[in-house]
Amino acid sequence: MKKVIFISLLFLVYLCLFSNLALAQKSQIFEGKSAKGDFQEALSNAINNAAKSSGIPDDLVTWKLRKVTGESGGIAVLNNITVRIEARFSSDTKR
Repeated sequence: MKKVIFISLLFLVYLCLFSNLALAQKSQIFEGKSAKGDFQEALSNAINNAAKSSGIPDDLVTWKLRKVTGESGGIAVLNNITVRIEARFSSDTKR
């Protein structure tokens, strides 16, 4: 009985590891920028970049915010913001 439980648990761990790996392989990183320091503009640019890359006009883009960086001030009076997202597409599940 203990052996059956152990093998079952081992199989579940195996499934979890490889299903997460498969999901990670389908996601891609996209970047958006704003020279006005506008977070929403940078995020929208990143999402639009992801949507365009899909090649399917009505594809659902599911995304996660991964990184936000910026530059502010200096002689050039910079106000840049860069947003990086991790995105997946609904069309990937149909392939």
